[in-house]
Amino acid sequence: NNMDDESEHRLPVFTAEDEEIITLLAHQAAICLEISEEQRTTSRQLARIRDLLHVSHTMSSMSNIQELFSTIMLQTSALLSAQRGKFFLLDPTTNELWSMEVMKAGEMKQTRQPLKGTKLGAGIPGKVLLTGQSINIVDAYLDPAFNPVFDQDGSGTVTKSMMCVPVKRKDGTVLGVLQLINKLQTDVGDHHAEHMDEHEESKHIILENTFWHKMREAQNKNAGHRVTVTNFSTEDFEILEALAPQMAVAVENVETMSKLEKQRHDLECVMTQLPLMVIVLNSSRQAPLLM
Repeated sequence: NNMDDESEHRLPVFTAEDEEIITLLAHQAAICLEISEEQRTTSRQLARIRDLLHVSHTMSSMSNIQELFSTIMLQTSALLSAQRGKFFLLDPTTNELWSMEVMKAGEMKQTRQPLKGTKLGAGIPGKVLLTGQSINIVDAYLDPAFNPVFDQDGSGTVTKSMMCVPVKRKDGTVLGVLQLINKLQTDVGDHHAEHMDEHEESKHIILENTFWHKMREAQNKNAGHRVTVTNFSTEDFEILEALAPQMAVAVENVETMSKLEKQRHDLECVMTQLPLMVIVLNSSRQAPLLM
């Protein structure tokens, strides 16, 4: 605010010292913005890791294949903000992909798709199973393998973005496919740290509760905001690929427990059909008699 003494009407000018000060302040502001962005990124990554660990823990506790299907895909869909999620399991006896999905009113919908080609058969999941290669596409309708019949199931979903990851056994054989459809995004700006924290906390609550409670929480969170379909990010893709090996172990564990349960049941049936035997020993405890 220096004034030229020669004229009262002359506008004030900034001095070299003023320029140095504003340059220093701008530099400090840039540093603060970088630190703030790093903190938001770290917070988001920690929340993702926390939720990923929760999903992994849930996988290890499942003992029923149907429960595994529904619970894991609901949690994975919530974690990655997907509109729908499915797990396809290969049935080697019929060469079909078997899937199960939670629909409205908590009903379980089962589907079986023949693995005969990929265009009119099992679609993109079938393609992933046959090739063993992951897919992250922006528009499913641009992929020749996509079967549009899948959008005619009465759910009202129009497939746009899609991720499919093969689930492989330790020997490399593909036992199934993880699929997520339509990445959802609201008009809540990620540049607001407080909104980001609330969003991450909301997603954690979603992972902790039952499906329909989760859906209500998501609806409440998105109230008043426009929900749009966007693309799955590279980070989303990496997370889904990281979950695939754990899903393979979970499926194998369920299969093993199912076999053991069947063996136990068969053994009990055999034992109930055996004749009753009574062993009687003589006074010298020799030569037992069977009665």
